[in-house]
Amino acid sequence: MRSISVCNIINQRILNKVLRITYDLKHLTPDRSKHFSFLVRKNNIISVGYNSFKTHPKSLKFRYYKNHTHSELACILNADKIDKKCSLINIRIDKKDKILLSKPCEKCQDLLYHYGINDVIYSYEKGFKCMKIHNTKMI
Repeated sequence: MRSISVCNIINQRILNKVLRITYDLKHLTPDRSKHFSFLVRKNNIISVGYNSFKTHPKSLKFRYYKNHTHSELACILNADKIDKKCSLINIRIDKKDKILLSKPCEKCQDLLYHYGINDVIYSYEKGFKCMKIHNTKMI
């Protein structure tokens, strides 16, 4: 069973930087809604990932729909080192650059827990929310 609580990890400077990067990279993903994930350690962005229709063996392991690569998975695959000091920031924008809900799906929450990433910040229509993943089923 998964338990989620609010966390206190927002740094406005990092959120502003992540937003700028999201808008700069939006052309990279072909989907209508563009999901971007940023792995952050000690207020430094250490990895970026975005959604794609490409598949990966870990997409199979974590049972993603049609084995597509979610931004969270891409971000983890692009990271050199992941530890418990890492947090993840998720942002989703539409084709008109409007910020939308980007809470990690259950598969991504399992993935994040598996890699020890428990602090997550995600976008929603009015800004950002935080969540902390405490428990989840292990794959």
